[in-house]
Amino acid sequence: MNHIQIGVTALRAAQIGLNTASQNIANASTDGYHRQRVDLVDRKTYQVGRSSSITGGGVDVSQITRLRNATVEQALTANISGREAATTQLATLQQIEQALTPGEGSIHSLVTEFFNRVELLAANPSESVLRREVVSTAEQLATSIGQVSNAFANLNGSVGESVSVTLDTVNKIAQDIADLNRDIRVATGRGHSTNSLLDQRDRMVNELATYVDIDPTSLLNGSDPLIAAGGALIISEVATTLGVHTGINGQLQLSSSTGQRGIAIRSGKLGGLIEASQSIDAGIGANYAAWAQTLIKEIDTIQATGLGLNGAAGALAGTRQILPVDGALSQAGSIFPLESGELSITVTNSTGQRQTTVVPIDVSTDSLRDVVDRIDAISGLSASIAASGTVALHAVPGFTFDFAGRPDQQPISASITGSATPTVSGTFLGANNTTWNAEVITGGEIGVSSDVVVRVTDANTGQVLGDFNFGAGYPANQAVEISDGINLTLTPGVLNAGDEFSMRVTSQPDETGLLASLGLNTLFSGNSLRDLSVAAQIDADPAALAASRSGAIGEGRQLDRIIDLRSQGLFDGGAESLEERLASLTGLSGILSSSAQLEIDQRDAQQLQLENARDSVSGVDPNEELLEMLQYQRAFQAASRFVSSVDQTLDDLMRLIG
Repeated sequence: MNHIQIGVTALRAAQIGLNTASQNIANASTDGYHRQRVDLVDRKTYQVGRSSSITGGGVDVSQITRLRNATVEQALTANISGREAATTQLATLQQIEQALTPGEGSIHSLVTEFFNRVELLAANPSESVLRREVVSTAEQLATSIGQVSNAFANLNGSVGESVSVTLDTVNKIAQDIADLNRDIRVATGRGHSTNSLLDQRDRMVNELATYVDIDPTSLLNGSDPLIAAGGALIISEVATTLGVHTGINGQLQLSSSTGQRGIAIRSGKLGGLIEASQSIDAGIGANYAAWAQTLIKEIDTIQATGLGLNGAAGALAGTRQILPVDGALSQAGSIFPLESGELSITVTNSTGQRQTTVVPIDVSTDSLRDVVDRIDAISGLSASIAASGTVALHAVPGFTFDFAGRPDQQPISASITGSATPTVSGTFLGANNTTWNAEVITGGEIGVSSDVVVRVTDANTGQVLGDFNFGAGYPANQAVEISDGINLTLTPGVLNAGDEFSMRVTSQPDETGLLASLGLNTLFSGNSLRDLSVAAQIDADPAALAASRSGAIGEGRQLDRIIDLRSQGLFDGGAESLEERLASLTGLSGILSSSAQLEIDQRDAQQLQLENARDSVSGVDPNEELLEMLQYQRAFQAASRFVSSVDQTLDDLMRLIG
């Protein structure tokens, strides 16, 4: 009977071999299928009767092995994850590149055109046609900046939506893997083959890898928990889940059901989306916003501190809001960041006499209401603040006001015992706001005495600007330039030694950026880069375009300041101008796109190599399997003949003894 049992084991092994080969052939084209191999071992030998003869016990199938190269599978999974991240980033970068692409009507050409139009107007500041062309180009530029800003905002919103959808998919796949892990454990406990279940698990892991990074060490042993998403996703027979929230800085951040926050996803579509979001919020998008804010703020500050053809204003209404109105300005929301400093406001009465008031502003402690109250306290001027955070200024009838920082005709303080009267005029061309102190060193009669020497000193630096002689030879009432475009005039009379007076000279009437942030007398309006337009009063009347600093006909100091912006190094520590910075951002988007495409191409080539390496171990060759089937078929036939022969022999033996 043992001989028959040996034959039966051979039949069983051959049958399992045939089934396995058939399974391999059937799944030759199945994605993720691993070729299976029957591992045979000889059964335990035994002793025949009481003799010393030892005979074999037949054959057993020890296991059906799933042929798999773990190292190659690790590399494949990592490559899948990395390629998907690069593909996702490329899609975003290409849209950024498209938004910044130079060409006719692009933001690049409009910036250039705007500066060109301003240069033409600077040659003839009063020409109405040239003013209209500047305003028209400014409107086109504002529209273009808004379009690009909207493109970034829409792209960021799309990325955020994709992150949410992707997270739902990731959590579902993770749960499916957890369920499959449980099925594998149950099947293993019952002694069933788990090869098909393991193939399903591998496919799910690779599908998960298209969304998040997979820890390669957790792939070595299928019984260990799968670690993914930077360690935040742990999958055994239960799975953690991922979520998304907006961080303090406004950027998307991932969280885990374990309480972990700020998760770093290194690859996969989700990693690519987070990287794309950061490219918008903290990368190219943030740099573009900083560029656009700098451009608009600089132009608006120049416009706000200048004078149009109509001169100083009787009333101004702000077009931008700062909220909250009662909180510190450093914490308030505004289109531009605010800085501590001084705001110079000049009120002119009906006789043409100017009086400048310097309003100090500390953004760490002052609120918008504090500043408005100080402005409202200026004689001849009233200021109000709306609940919306906008500010309106009105001059008393017969008065006007401006922010041009023109010097007051009369000294800001004087201790003069003589009869001569000093008068200040001109436009200050210096770099810093300061006060000049004048002291009479040698007294006498203006234009008569041999020496009437006035020494002028910079109060901030202590530098002596010069000693000026208003004695013999000086024509009374004639302006004498002190320094940087500021003139001093003395009427006939006497100055006594020791007489003193001071004059304030202003280079930057608004050191804080408040005027631009409130949209007071600015070229552009809009509370964000997305809704920029030319201010309504300038669009309706280009004469309001502030070309002048002094108000004199034909003077275009403010236009020159705008032209100077073109060559100023406003970025990268003074290394890049406005146009150069925009070109750099555009070039960077192209470089990043090319880099992402190159990575995709490299990973595609690597993918092909890895798949070939995997298929050399796990792939099914139908011809080889047919040969396997033929061998098992012959083995089955031989075992059948052996069993038949043994059976016939036993029948013959039974007849002989029966």
